[in-house]
Amino acid sequence: MVDLLHLVNSTAMMAMIALIYGIVQRRAWAKPLRHGLLGATFGLGAVFSMLQPLYDHAGTIADARTLFLGFAGAFLGPVGAIVALLVGTAGRLVIGANQSAAMGILAMALAGTFGLLWIPVRRWLDLNGVAGMLLLGSMISLALAALFFVPLSPDVAPRTGLISLLAGYNLAGSLILGGLLHRERRIATREREALHSAATDPLTGLLNRRSFEDRYRAADDRPGSRGTSLLLVDLDHFKSINDTFGHSAGDEILRIAAQKLKAEVRDCDSVLRIGGEEFAVLLPDTPAADAERVGERLCLAMRLSCAVEGAGTISITASIGGTWCRRKSADLARLSRAADEALYAAKRQGRNRAVFHRNTLT
Repeated sequence: MVDLLHLVNSTAMMAMIALIYGIVQRRAWAKPLRHGLLGATFGLGAVFSMLQPLYDHAGTIADARTLFLGFAGAFLGPVGAIVALLVGTAGRLVIGANQSAAMGILAMALAGTFGLLWIPVRRWLDLNGVAGMLLLGSMISLALAALFFVPLSPDVAPRTGLISLLAGYNLAGSLILGGLLHRERRIATREREALHSAATDPLTGLLNRRSFEDRYRAADDRPGSRGTSLLLVDLDHFKSINDTFGHSAGDEILRIAAQKLKAEVRDCDSVLRIGGEEFAVLLPDTPAADAERVGERLCLAMRLSCAVEGAGTISITASIGGTWCRRKSADLARLSRAADEALYAAKRQGRNRAVFHRNTLT
């Protein structure tokens, strides 16, 4: 009855961890943050298994902690494995600090390491599905070698029996937990891809207009910001490129322009395609003088001679209009109108130039 109850509790714990895994992986958080939080969850799973061990006699605890540490390494990488080990270690020391605890912590560290090694080994052996999960369970079970260094009293069950029990649990648990995690990962991946597709221009790979408001709000909400600047970039005489060389050449020009803009700005800046041949560059925490220099630099960078298959070399230039606003002083619509006025001024002045809106929004 105790074994059956432990099996039910362990399965419920695996299901709960898989559910949390899916919820966290769906969030648009930074990968280290997601893996750190999930590592703590796997570590708590290890602690839970210690509190309800498969075997507990004469100070010796045999449980499924290595399963959770191994999966942390396999599914969360180094960050998740380290966090899970820290949580698991803290839990084991609270339960009791002795030589058995030291060996148990060593077993957890080994399990996390074998979990990390599982991905390259699985790829090398070309194992997927059930075979891949059984491989993970087998590799995690190698960590049980630490039990050979635990001093056992005569009335404790034979060491080989304990190892066999835990190895069997690891194999069965790998099939259950692995199946649950794979299912949640597939769902989370599909949802992230759908969100990415909805926010991305399929031709250039840039963010699209639907992302504009979110990016501006994030920039405007940044504490201590020196203000947000916006540059609108419009390719000069783009219609004549389409008319002369065809739409496939025009599409290639747009891709080249998008790549150039991305390469010329900071990682924290946002480059978006907001219409046909028009792009937006959002510069958070950037004062007007700095943004004006960025606009001039981008104008020079966009004077390109593009080699296009089937069309030869096509020269392009761009007109740029920019503006700036203090933090929390203007909405995106107002900022865009000011940048648009500067863009039309650049076109009226002969194109191939950058004009910055000097009447800053305050």
